[in-house]
Amino acid sequence: RESTKRLLGPGAYVLEAARAMPGLRPAEMHYTIDGVERTTSAAQVVLGNTRLYGSVAHLTPGAIATDGQMDVMIVSPGSVGAGLATVARLAIPKLGDGSSIWRGRATRFTIETPGLPVQLDGDPSGETPAAFRVAPGVLKVSVPAGPLPAVLGG
Repeated sequence: RESTKRLLGPGAYVLEAARAMPGLRPAEMHYTIDGVERTTSAAQVVLGNTRLYGSVAHLTPGAIATDGQMDVMIVSPGSVGAGLATVARLAIPKLGDGSSIWRGRATRFTIETPGLPVQLDGDPSGETPAAFRVAPGVLKVSVPAGPLPAVLGG
């Protein structure tokens, strides 16, 4: 996969997502977002506190690392075709999200449904149930002098 990344750059992520889509099976997911319980069919849930995934994909494009909230993206395509369209929408943000993508913001997010795989920064990290929360001000970041980038609230 590293050779594909070197050859295609950001396109490697799109290719891998398109390859994985036919085998992706949405699961009924029970979750709580800031105390509100919900249920949906989801193929993928992304929680982000910054804007880029893998340094190239804008999965949480509105994230601000200093606002005390995580951005939530839930992908729920109803078919393989809708899934492929969703991959295109995520690769080309100007296409808009479409009906297969839900976005929100939260300080706490819990997935109650057991047995769903969890990844942290792309690495396997167990299964659900899992709870996530924002701990504002815990991470100290040093940035060069001058205006802050938008992801840091500038």
